[in-house]
Amino acid sequence: MKDDNIPFVEKLGRLVLFPLSFGERAAAKAKAIAEERQAAHDSARRQEREEEMRIEREDRERRDKEEALKAQEDERAAKLVRDDILFQVRLLYDRHAADISQMLPQEKFERYFKDYFPPDCSVETLTHRSEELKKMILSFFAEEESEASLNTIEDVLAEAERRKNSISSYPMDGDELESVLSLVEKWKTRQIRKLVEK
Repeated sequence: MKDDNIPFVEKLGRLVLFPLSFGERAAAKAKAIAEERQAAHDSARRQEREEEMRIEREDRERRDKEEALKAQEDERAAKLVRDDILFQVRLLYDRHAADISQMLPQEKFERYFKDYFPPDCSVETLTHRSEELKKMILSFFAEEESEASLNTIEDVLAEAERRKNSISSYPMDGDELESVLSLVEKWKTRQIRKLVEK
């Protein structure tokens, strides 16, 4: 036998070293298994994080789309409200234009429209301003009807003062306010002249 030719010392060395090399191999195998498990665990954890991030990204994209759609719907609704408010003011002016053309000519009305209803005006501001303009239109119309009750110069003066105070409360810049107040002065002069000529 081949093993019989091996010297005793070498045989003894093989016997002593065999368990050591077996232990090293077993430890290396255990280490490799542990590393494989750790790598599998790390890979699974990484996939979980990637899945969580994908879900979060999809949720964020979905929320962004929903918010964008809601903003578009709100914008469309605000535009409809805005268009309706402006239509109501125009309709009121057109209905009474013949009666109030002296106090509020078409070109002045159009200037009010341009100045007081800019495209970036909020619906709340637009509503408030349109109510003010409608009040002004109706007050001019009502003033034409109230002239019949002016029997004395004192009545005319009192009515002119009331009209000036009423007009001063409307949202107008200085030049426009002066222009409208000058119309009240002209009206007052005409009314006094009518009374004197009676």
